[in-house]
Amino acid sequence: MIRHKLMRLFGCLLLPVAVVTVSFDYQAHALFLKPGPEDDVEDDIEDDIDDKVEDKIEDDIEDDIEDDIEDDIEDDIEDDIEDKVEDDIEDDIEDRSSGKVEDRIDDRISDRVSNSGKGGRSRDSRKAEDRAAKRAEDQISNSGSGNRFRDRSDKKAEDRIDDDERLVRVPGLAQPVNEAFFDDAERALKDERQAARQNANLERKAARDLARAERDAALAAGIKDEDTIEAEYRAAIEAADLAREEAKDQADETFEIAREELREQEDQYEEIAEGGSYSGGLPSNFDPDIGASEELTGIDKDSDGFDIAAGEWLVLSSGSELDAIERTGFSVRAREELAMLGQVMARVAPPSGWSVAQGDAALRRLAPTAEVDFNHLYAPQLIRGKGPRGVKPLAAMPLSRAQRRTAKKIGLIDTSLAMQTTGLQGRNIIGRDFVRSRNRRPTGHGTAVASILAGQRRDYAGLIPNSRLYAASAFEILPKRGQTATTASLVRALNWMAANDVGIVNMSLTGPRNNILQKAIRNLRQRGVVIVAAVGNGGPSAKPLYPAGYSDVVSVTAIDKNRRIFRLANRGQYLDFAAPGVNISHIAGNGKLDSASGTSIAAPFAATALLLSSDKTGHINGSALQKLRLKAVDLGARGHDPIYGYGLIRPLP
Repeated sequence: MIRHKLMRLFGCLLLPVAVVTVSFDYQAHALFLKPGPEDDVEDDIEDDIDDKVEDKIEDDIEDDIEDDIEDDIEDDIEDDIEDKVEDDIEDDIEDRSSGKVEDRIDDRISDRVSNSGKGGRSRDSRKAEDRAAKRAEDQISNSGSGNRFRDRSDKKAEDRIDDDERLVRVPGLAQPVNEAFFDDAERALKDERQAARQNANLERKAARDLARAERDAALAAGIKDEDTIEAEYRAAIEAADLAREEAKDQADETFEIAREELREQEDQYEEIAEGGSYSGGLPSNFDPDIGASEELTGIDKDSDGFDIAAGEWLVLSSGSELDAIERTGFSVRAREELAMLGQVMARVAPPSGWSVAQGDAALRRLAPTAEVDFNHLYAPQLIRGKGPRGVKPLAAMPLSRAQRRTAKKIGLIDTSLAMQTTGLQGRNIIGRDFVRSRNRRPTGHGTAVASILAGQRRDYAGLIPNSRLYAASAFEILPKRGQTATTASLVRALNWMAANDVGIVNMSLTGPRNNILQKAIRNLRQRGVVIVAAVGNGGPSAKPLYPAGYSDVVSVTAIDKNRRIFRLANRGQYLDFAAPGVNISHIAGNGKLDSASGTSIAAPFAATALLLSSDKTGHINGSALQKLRLKAVDLGARGHDPIYGYGLIRPLP
């Protein structure tokens, strides 16, 4: 089967060569044997080369090889491993005693997995190995207890029953699922991506045909000069090509995001199936929307459509105002002192039957000096790349040895970190969790950002590996929303940063404007703490996201190695700096090298530049920030602009 796939691969690789040969032979004949106007020759050459070569090479090779061969080979490996190992196990156990069989089974599993995995084992083949080994242990256990072996049909029937018993209710999925569900779901995602890419090809062809027809009609009409008509035609062709590339990029991006979410759900499935996620199973208070959160009672929407904690407000005020609120009939669900902010933060719910408008008006009347807002929800900002071959941080922003030796403090408010991951082990990292929940804590996003800042191992080097990284965990995984931080968890983390005298804090996350969060950030800025935040990956026409949209925050966008803007980056006059953030190499939560793009990835580069430009205590003042603006490499329109801000940020000498 694999030999057959490789022959298909070889045939696909030969096809473009044949097409190119035919196309250029045609070009030669068109030039020397076929008389006619110059533009007809150009059209024929362009149509044949563009349509045949580009479409065949890109669509046939990229789509067929990437999707068909990857899917089929991985499926064949998994099926072959499971079927052959199970057959051999059954035969061996029938012929020999259990003691000798165990050794032979271990050897055969190892041999088969090793042989099938030559060239690099896939995620699916590793899972198949684990399942086959587990079944082998079950067979050995049964033979050792004196049980007779069932015939193969009985055994398969029992396996199906076992699969049903392994059905697990995973947060975010409507029905209980088994492990096969995730393989089927990933294949469906690949089919959707393939359909979207094919549709992009069809739309491009239609647009090019229309442009050609309009050009011919214009030439026949004779109203415009030929140069103008030709220029308009070329522009239409380029627009059609660009639209196709953007559509394909969008299809790939949608696929990557959906697959990442699916794999997070698969991780949850495995943990719950093994009884490891919630101390032996789901807790009694588990909710399909919020899981086992101890801070949320549900999720609702504000008037702008942003997610909020249902049925409550956040109030940042003095203790006396909160007492007055409680006496009026409001329920104070929780209150906590924020010493560094000099305020008390409370979650309050209105009396039964009150509308949102009634509750909001009453709170503002009872606590006129307080900040009142919803407990908004926030998300990290990262788009996963296509493998480990990204741009290393020090290649994206070269630093001297002296700069890399800095031991100043720097803060990170993000997901939890995979501290067992090589590259973060042994680093000077002080971590604390600020989430009130029994839900699982994500680690991938925070680990990626932390590795860019402070990672260090043989095959990878972060920017400032000797820095003292204060890492605040503010995110949990909600069943229907994924990685989520509340306003309350972010404010707690900010208070902790101030308490530890951290001068520069990275926040690679986005969400809506919130009065409570803005007040906390303003208070910290007055204490000399500067927040560096990602502008978001909402696209050029997206509205401002926060905290990057606040004037007290240093907002950062992403550019690639050629200093071109990241196509999904938010834009606006509030933007401060650009920094490397496209296809950047980082350490993933599983310890492997990966790459990612997005404004989340750019933020730690800007935070590093600020830290290296700060005073001995790791704080930066307004004068130094102004120097950074003047030193930035101007990109795009002259001076400050809404795409690049002041330009590419560089540390002060």
